[in-house]
Amino acid sequence: MNGDYCWWGNGSRLRNQRQPWCNFNSCSCQCPCNQIKNNNNCYHRPPIRPVEPSCNCKNVGIQAILQNTASLIIDENAPIIFDTVLTSVGRGIVYNQETGAFLIKQPGHYKVSWQIVVEGSNASRFINFGINVNDDLFSSLPMPVTAGTFGSDTLITTKTPNSTVTLVNNTGDTVRLSRHLPSANIVITSLSLEGVR
Repeated sequence: MNGDYCWWGNGSRLRNQRQPWCNFNSCSCQCPCNQIKNNNNCYHRPPIRPVEPSCNCKNVGIQAILQNTASLIIDENAPIIFDTVLTSVGRGIVYNQETGAFLIKQPGHYKVSWQIVVEGSNASRFINFGINVNDDLFSSLPMPVTAGTFGSDTLITTKTPNSTVTLVNNTGDTVRLSRHLPSANIVITSLSLEGVR
């Protein structure tokens, strides 16, 4: 500062730029909007980094299995309660072991792959499991047998934040999963599909 002027500099320390509207007594000098004030000098502002969302939801995924033999009976219209999360990438998908629901935090395209090993049902002559999104049936796989290994790959699109995904018994009967462990497996991964809306 000198006289009624504040002296200013930029990132390369150039001086001799005076702002005659600054008051020496209060030095209430304001820097241009692309500069910051430090020790009565203005310097070019460092590049502003974009603020990341609360979760990095670009590349997320989760894999869970059922290996507890006490949880092998799946009631009609009930979800499979997976008891072990093997892998979780990113923070965009969270599993709730109380409800069997996977919470997908961001809208987008996701691939859901699942497999189950079934021993049978009480009276039904077929097995039917499906993916529910926000408690609505999204896809279903009916099989005309009551024992074996079943599975499916499904592409889902969530349009709202905090959507839930469950793997549900739609057989209309109680189903017994196999004691050969793991008796159920699910993988949910985000997809990047350019141009798909």
